Amino acid sequence: MVIEIGPVARFAAAALLMTAPGIAPAKQRTPKPLTEAQLKAYPGARGLPADVQHFIVNHSDCEHWAGEEPYDATRRREIDRGIAASCKGLDASAVTLRKRYAKHPRIRAVLRNYETVGL
Repeated sequence: MVIEIGPVARFAAAALLMTAPGIAPAKQRTPKPLTEAQLKAYPGARGLPADVQHFIVNHSDCEHWAGEEPYDATRRREIDRGIAASCKGLDASAVTLRKRYAKHPRIRAVLRNYETVGL
């Protein structure tokens, strides 16, 4: 005998399975450290943890795109994509990194150099 269930029941069953003991939520992926070529472009990231390195890259890219001139509609779309890719969530990342490295004075000092972007 096969019992068919609707989408609401399927959703409820999935929710129950996700909250069952022993089933952990997916962990956030740890980024890989920057390559030597990337470190040449972002020398301030050298010697820092990979997550801080990627924050520095995104912040730099965000500032770049935010300063670009939208001289036509195509360029505006390109800038909007660049801002979406590099700026979105940047302020939240800064807060997370400042908490994570609260006991690391050198890393805290580096992060203080990066202002909020408002996105």
